[in-house]
Amino acid sequence: MKDEDVKIKIVIKNKGNLLANATIYVSTYDYGFITIKSFQIWRSHVFNNRLKENINIQPPGKVAYGHYYPHVFFEDIQKWYELEQEIYFAYLNKKNENEEIDVSKTNI
Repeated sequence: MKDEDVKIKIVIKNKGNLLANATIYVSTYDYGFITIKSFQIWRSHVFNNRLKENINIQPPGKVAYGHYYPHVFFEDIQKWYELEQEIYFAYLNKKNENEEIDVSKTNI
């Protein structure tokens, strides 16, 4: 995945198990960037072997009748795993930026 093909914006939430939301911008040949909002990054009780942490990254979707129905589906599961990892790295970077800001505020 090239940096110019996909851009990721992370908004830290820390509300209950919700750690952050992610917006994905995907470059297309004819239409410019397509924006997909509301990816969610959750604290999980299940260990994610791909990310090596108790965390879950979920595409936008809807919960109805006790089931989750994704609005975005990846035909090639390996491509989802690549994007999941990119979202995770963007989340870690944003989290580290916020921690640095919080520490510098306490030193004033």
